[in-house]
Amino acid sequence: MGKVLELVMKRRSDGRVYRFVSSRLDDGREAYKRQDRDIWLVRRASHGWVVVDSPQGRITGRSWDVLPADQGDVPPEGVWIGHKGEKAHAYDAHYA
Repeated sequence: MGKVLELVMKRRSDGRVYRFVSSRLDDGREAYKRQDRDIWLVRRASHGWVVVDSPQGRITGRSWDVLPADQGDVPPEGVWIGHKGEKAHAYDAHYA
């Protein structure tokens, strides 16, 4: 693998920052793992790049600005929306 990419997501409500580092899943697919927890960014055929609670788990976040058909080989920068239980948050995503 070439240069390791880091996607930074900053939560708008409180400024909390989450960092995702490029990695590979066991099946060889490109993915991004959150540095502090087992939370992943993976690409799914029908949804594009999404945040999941495990590599094969449920979707907990997705890009708000970029439709799946317009997404490239890496997760898009811009606004992302995430949810956990009753809470939802907006995040600004950019590459470090």
